[in-house]
Amino acid sequence: MGTEAKKGKISLFEMVAYGFGGFGRGMFNAIAMGQLNYFYTNSLGLSAAVVGMGFMLSRFFDNFTDILVGALVDKTKSRFGKARIWLLCTCIPFGVGTYLLFTVPQSWGPAGQLIYIIITYNLCTSILGTTWYVPHMTLPARMTRDQGERAQITNVNQIFSMLSGLPFSMVLFPQIVANGNTQAAWVSAMRLYAVAGVIAMAICAVFAKEHVDEKEPAKKQPAEKIPFGKMFKALITNKYWVMILLIFIFDAMSNNFANAVSTYYSQYLLGDATVISRANLYITAALVIVLFGATPFVKKYGKRKIFILGSVIKFAGILIMGILPVSASVTVASRVIEAFGRGFHYATMYAMVPDAMEYGEWKTGIRIEGTMMSACSLGAKIGVGFGPGLAGIIMDAAGFDGLLTVQPASALTAINACLVWIPLAFAAGLIVLGFLYKLDDQYDEIVAELARRKGAAS
Repeated sequence: MGTEAKKGKISLFEMVAYGFGGFGRGMFNAIAMGQLNYFYTNSLGLSAAVVGMGFMLSRFFDNFTDILVGALVDKTKSRFGKARIWLLCTCIPFGVGTYLLFTVPQSWGPAGQLIYIIITYNLCTSILGTTWYVPHMTLPARMTRDQGERAQITNVNQIFSMLSGLPFSMVLFPQIVANGNTQAAWVSAMRLYAVAGVIAMAICAVFAKEHVDEKEPAKKQPAEKIPFGKMFKALITNKYWVMILLIFIFDAMSNNFANAVSTYYSQYLLGDATVISRANLYITAALVIVLFGATPFVKKYGKRKIFILGSVIKFAGILIMGILPVSASVTVASRVIEAFGRGFHYATMYAMVPDAMEYGEWKTGIRIEGTMMSACSLGAKIGVGFGPGLAGIIMDAAGFDGLLTVQPASALTAINACLVWIPLAFAAGLIVLGFLYKLDDQYDEIVAELARRKGAAS
């Protein structure tokens, strides 16, 4: 099985099992990327700036955990492999942490509630989220060395991740709104939601297995222990890792600024808090269609060209909302077009990371899988924290009050800026980064050279 895996024989069942991990993680992201802000401001009545500051303060701690967990994964040895043991140990605590985000004690007052939010948010994202996400994103590199197969695995994962938001947006959130948008309504929904997320993550942890090196003869000499400082230097001097980190940050900032205010935009500019939430069916359909159809185009034209195409479509989709009159139809059409562009991103950007891993090994002689995959986690979580955090601060500065039925014009302008103009700027940055990324042209030569080195060393 280990030899077959390296030749491109990972079963569809195992790819789907890996995708369930993305589904479980995506269920949390569907909340953290927007609805958590809305819950804290419009259900608990907390200041948008206070909530935003709490999210941003959490990022300073969180930024260190990604690379640390990546390094720990690289050093891990267990009968379940390097990455999978972390998934087995994390899925249940992660579900509990997600549920605790919504059990904010009402009797603690604003200061006590903020402390509770910071503690539970850090527990869920900085600790439990990282110890799931980094090993999960490392796992494809441990499942197979085949570049095309890795792309298939990550595409399956992205499809499941996209589908993961539908149960909340299509079923639970409209029910929460219908039940008065109270904390009790949220807690009741999150109890069921957390259990479903744990089951999905457990399927991945049990059935998606590591095959690389699984049945190879033991080396006569023990593997070199790489000091953390040496790994970190190899990481930051890898120009493509830095570039991919920026891609993940820009993508996450663009998406999460918009997601953070989409419910506010629906409620205060479109007159119905569930407009964009219900439109997620069409948005998800656009993402899934692209992810299903993108693979042959990625193989033919390369990741770089398809990524640039996605960035341009994403930019155009967002721009439509900025230049046309505000309406539900324009908003939904804009979000669907933007989702088509984002689909091309997801079909390429996650598969870029293992390529940068090979580049780093070729350049430095050091292979650091878990630490390299921290680009995905670090970039995504910067967006999850700073996007909603900054959006909350901007809205509060413009006079937003979650307990008001009608918001001042300045608050509406701020919400529009966070949904349209700020994400548009990050989308423009993605186009630039796409043109700078040129690893596709070198990849085959790099892999061949690595094979020659290993052959000479054996």
